[in-house]
Amino acid sequence: YLLEKIQPIDMSETRKAEIIAEARFLRGVYYFYLSNFFGGVPYYDTSEQDPLAPRNDMQTVYGHILEDFQNAYEVLPDRPLNKGCAHKWSAAGFLVKTWCYLASCKMNNVGGDISGSPEQMALINFDWVDAADYYRKAYELSEVIIEQSAFKLTKNYDRLFRETCETEQYEECLFTAESVDVQGLGNDYLALVFYHIPCGPGQIGGGYGNYRPIGECWKRYNQLDIRRAHNLGGGLEEKEELREEIGGVLYYKPNTASPSSMSFCINKFRYRDAASKKIASAYCEGN
Repeated sequence: YLLEKIQPIDMSETRKAEIIAEARFLRGVYYFYLSNFFGGVPYYDTSEQDPLAPRNDMQTVYGHILEDFQNAYEVLPDRPLNKGCAHKWSAAGFLVKTWCYLASCKMNNVGGDISGSPEQMALINFDWVDAADYYRKAYELSEVIIEQSAFKLTKNYDRLFRETCETEQYEECLFTAESVDVQGLGNDYLALVFYHIPCGPGQIGGGYGNYRPIGECWKRYNQLDIRRAHNLGGGLEEKEELREEIGGVLYYKPNTASPSSMSFCINKFRYRDAASKKIASAYCEGN
């Protein structure tokens, strides 16, 4: 709808092109994840939509996705005009992500164990993908991101997933879903209590632990990889020795645990001590 209506508007042509590129970037993101889940999906490039429209084949859908990301990469500025908006390097990251996803699916014969008509198979297989070409493109653009974007791997990995560490996140993350405190202006407050935070009392930053990792997750990490100890482990307890201060904010560290432990849980994201929050302990002000 935006893409249809914006052309006749009297405004800066440069800004108009950026708004179009932002919209196309988001369209690419949404279709990327839709197709990850469902394969070929009905693709629309108009606001007039038919609920009975057939699904487009994978090659068509991903062709549009890559075109949208390429447009955003070529048009958008190096940094967003408004906090949370897409920029040139957001698009570059999703181009790399899409090329790697498609090449990996081709290399691993995803969908190859399913039989059906040619029309049905076009909705789920990756025969059309040139894996070598896509991996080459992903490698080359990754080099450009590293050399030209000024984004870098932040010094402390764990800060990427803490509620109050935006500074470190903005060093490394090419695109984030922003959490804001005004409903209707953005992604008002995340609620991660069921998923990716340590189990434990809510007043010290704990959650319910409804999602649990399987032992295979633990085995897949190299034992020297610092991410394993951060992302997987035990629950939270209100103990003095588990307290830590990050940027003047109190957090609790989870206990250590392995897959054999009943308390083994996903610890990737971390809520701060709830006493310092102005919102309910179940919610998160982080991106």
